[in-house]
Amino acid sequence: MTLEQLGVVIPVHGDIAPVLPLLTALAGPSVTTADRAARVVVVDDASPQPVDAGDLPAGVELLRRGPTEVSAPR
Repeated sequence: MTLEQLGVVIPVHGDIAPVLPLLTALAGPSVTTADRAARVVVVDDASPQPVDAGDLPAGVELLRRGPTEVSAPR
């Protein structure tokens, strides 16, 4: 399996700053297509201050889970 076949999910609760170097390493402008993961997703887990999508490198997806949402088992 190669990296371009993998997806990466990074849960965040709070400040996004400590995670930005990892996101840049996975999806930043200097990452070649061959070294880029298929998907990079940041999950904002009901952070007190929501993650700003504008702070993320291009191509990184942002999903937010609100404080009142509850995931039901399937």
